[in-house]
Amino acid sequence: MTLIQDRFDKLFKNLSEEAASIIEMDHDGTKGFFREHFIKTLIDKMLPLHIGAGSGIIVDEYGNQSSQCDVILYDKRILPPFLSYGSTSVYPIQSVLAVIEVKSGITSKTKCKDICRNLEKTKSLFENYIDKITIGIPDKGSVIIARRYPCYFLIFSYNMTKAGDKIKGDLKDLQEEKGRKLLPSFITGYCIKGKCSNLCVQNEWRLQKNTSDEETTELRRFFAVTIDNVIREAENRFQNLMFLNVLHASREYYDKLPEEVKTFLSLSFEIKKEKDTYILHEKPRQALQNDLFSKYIRDK
Repeated sequence: MTLIQDRFDKLFKNLSEEAASIIEMDHDGTKGFFREHFIKTLIDKMLPLHIGAGSGIIVDEYGNQSSQCDVILYDKRILPPFLSYGSTSVYPIQSVLAVIEVKSGITSKTKCKDICRNLEKTKSLFENYIDKITIGIPDKGSVIIARRYPCYFLIFSYNMTKAGDKIKGDLKDLQEEKGRKLLPSFITGYCIKGKCSNLCVQNEWRLQKNTSDEETTELRRFFAVTIDNVIREAENRFQNLMFLNVLHASREYYDKLPEEVKTFLSLSFEIKKEKDTYILHEKPRQALQNDLFSKYIRDK
């Protein structure tokens, strides 16, 4: 085992020990706070600096809101949370990459449906939201470019039960190949600590059961795949929003571009002409963040 592997193995074992310490808590709100805190603390140590982990609600510029989200992964470079108080924040939809519902245990099919119903409202926010960019074209009106923001929806269960509680037989299906059929299609993965992880990788569900005595096996896989997916989505979205590229175009090529294309480029690039070449530099990032932020404060 390498130094890095040993470090993360200790983090996962610590998660198990901390989770065990709150099993017998009677106050659901306090128990829920610690459940989420343990996961956020763990995952925050594995994320790159530009991606954050928090809790709260997600909003768009039209006033639509998600349900309360246990764990939210978001890109700090795009837009920071609007409001923060303690461990709860309000996140703009453009920044949010993944939502994780965290539970002590899934003890019935009804419980499973309740978890999915809570995520359904948040999923609907992303499904119905279309970010529209209007590009004005002189004497020709305007062109509207629309884009959506993909989001990962996941479930994490500590697999904890109080003394006397039992997990009903039909929920054991979650530990089998058919387990994903209990969940709506928008769920992209789940993990039952000490039992299994089941994740959608490249549009295929892949179940891994924990068949060893080492109970961190499924944790390592669940968080590794989730973080990899989140980082990929963050980079795709950031490049689409911020246009990180510096483009070079010959004067002959650039002058032949349609006017609407030139107008679009001028919104996101500072265009400089040097001899027979046009150099297109990204605009200052803060200016682009301000463009996004203005969506939320201007009159509709």
